[in-house]
Amino acid sequence: MFKNIAAGVCVTLLAVVCAGCGKTGPARYEISGNVSYNGMPLPAGTISFDPVGQEMGGGFASIENGQYDTEKGGRGHLGGKHLVTIVGTDGKRLNPNDPDSGMKSLFQPYETEVDLPTSKGTQDFEVPE
Repeated sequence: MFKNIAAGVCVTLLAVVCAGCGKTGPARYEISGNVSYNGMPLPAGTISFDPVGQEMGGGFASIENGQYDTEKGGRGHLGGKHLVTIVGTDGKRLNPNDPDSGMKSLFQPYETEVDLPTSKGTQDFEVPE
């Protein structure tokens, strides 16, 4: 009888532990928007969202033709105050025959702080000259 009770307790504990499996870490929120430089859409680059005062990994996305979207191969942000870093390039390989060659930077990495909502949203950025 005790074996049956012990087995039932083990199965119940295993079910409770596994119920939390699959989702790790805090909630993340998708974000998208436009990025411009010199009044024009930024050709290419990256945007990152690093939570201020937290040691957790932030969100990120690629910028293509002035647009970014963390749902398309990126990762959402955590909500709250974030340091946003934008790296912009001209989108053209320095050596067109070498897919690993870099692209020409258009400016030094641009940083700004924003307060992001705890929901899916949009946020546009203008990189100053």
